Amino acid sequence: MPRKPGLTHDSYFKRHFSRIELANSFFQNYLPAEIQKRIRWDTLRLASGDFVDKALKNKRTDILYEVMLNDRKCFLYIHLEHQRTIVKMMAFRIFGYIYNIWESYFKQHPKAKSLPLIYPMVVYQGREQWTAPGSLHELLDVPEFFKPYCPQMCYDLFDLSHLSDHEIRTELLKNSALSLFLLVMKHVDSPDINDLLSDRLIPLVRELFEEKSGIEYIQDMLYYLVSKSSHLNEEQTIREFTEFRQTEQTEEYIMTLIETWQQRGYEKGINVGIEKGIEKGIEKGIEKGIEKGMKAKSIDLISKLLKQKFSTEASDWIEKLPTLDLDQLETVT
Repeated sequence: MPRKPGLTHDSYFKRHFSRIELANSFFQNYLPAEIQKRIRWDTLRLASGDFVDKALKNKRTDILYEVMLNDRKCFLYIHLEHQRTIVKMMAFRIFGYIYNIWESYFKQHPKAKSLPLIYPMVVYQGREQWTAPGSLHELLDVPEFFKPYCPQMCYDLFDLSHLSDHEIRTELLKNSALSLFLLVMKHVDSPDINDLLSDRLIPLVRELFEEKSGIEYIQDMLYYLVSKSSHLNEEQTIREFTEFRQTEQTEEYIMTLIETWQQRGYEKGINVGIEKGIEKGIEKGIEKGIEKGMKAKSIDLISKLLKQKFSTEASDWIEKLPTLDLDQLETVT
């Protein structure tokens, strides 16, 4: 069975950027041209986990790649900022992360004659225009005469929310996975997510079904949207994925999503929309799996509620639950 939905912004971001084929495509599209042409792309790899843990400390969701820039080691550091407020001190934060990377590197290579180069990028997912200072000198408002004595560092900003869908789709036409990833990250909170699903995401999903690792991107996209989109229409999503392609895997994904939405419906006291989605799923040939999952979820939830309300007196009722059909279980709730 697939994993249960539950991808956060950070985990969705890290899962995708940790895939070297996606990171490679992203860097080759968005790194500054002067850096791109000097990178030896066959040397690109994720920095070792032990080094990253020590260097980034609590920033486990950020990404650190290493690569050869001409004949020098270089780190490509990507920081995700998905908060909805602008972080004025971002330049100072990034400077601290870079210092930690250098400190860890020096401890591992005490005889090194020089420190590696580090390229820092902030990937911003918020809706407001990014207005924070982009360098230490700008943040500190350093007088001209004092600049030689003050460290300077700037970071590159990848403002996802202000990159048009057309730019994402046309610039990355050869990489459907990266296009899908960036579009979903950009629009996860959008009220128009359902139109986007039909018009732009499903065509990319079709392309990814033909790729060896494409199913992983599709699965993550679904679970991320289920977890973080408050506007996603359950019925439409089920219909979209049951109509255009039927495989054993897609049936499993849809059944898992239905079970998840059903559980949330019980918890919130609303299940009308879920029932409609379940009916659509039944029409597409997954009746037995859905009914079994629904009944098990219902019995489990009702048992917990009965125990909370009636304690040991609930045992007689709980024993009778498996004999009830779904309609009777609905009546109990």
